Amino acid sequence: MGTVTTGDAGTDASVTNSGTTRDAVFDFVIPRGDTGKCCKPKFLNAFSTPAQPGSDGSALLFDRNGASQGAAISHTAGAAEFTVQTPGNYVVSFHATLAPFGCAVFPLSILIYLENQGVQVPDTGVRHTFHTTAEAANVAFAQVVQVPSAPATLKFIASGGNFLYSDTAASIWYLGPLS
Repeated sequence: MGTVTTGDAGTDASVTNSGTTRDAVFDFVIPRGDTGKCCKPKFLNAFSTPAQPGSDGSALLFDRNGASQGAAISHTAGAAEFTVQTPGNYVVSFHATLAPFGCAVFPLSILIYLENQGVQVPDTGVRHTFHTTAEAANVAFAQVVQVPSAPATLKFIASGGNFLYSDTAASIWYLGPLS
């Protein structure tokens, strides 16, 4: 083998024999790759610090915003609504600790799911069934969600009865445009 040289971006690769036909020595020219485009990720994290009561049909509140970057997703601290400003594919993750609250009738089944424009998003539900007042359960889901038009409102909705939710967090990442 002879030399390996980096050529200019956009040129063709080449191989030449700088030796003889009997004792070949190959010299390679490999073009430099085009400079890639780097994009800043777009995301938003929100969480809720104190335990809060939830009930059948209620939207969960997130009292604080965490790290965020870009303008694709917005959330007002203390609100339930997340506003998606850019149509596209998103990853939505959620986790919380749930516990029965008030005059619960057991078994008590609590479902938390994601809603987009008032419609449940498929495959985003997480359920736990409680059998005593002394129980607490950690629940979580993560799912790729398509948002075909914007602005769109996302909410985490409860179903099933009265409960407390705490240690609650949601993260939403913009992945890119719909294909």
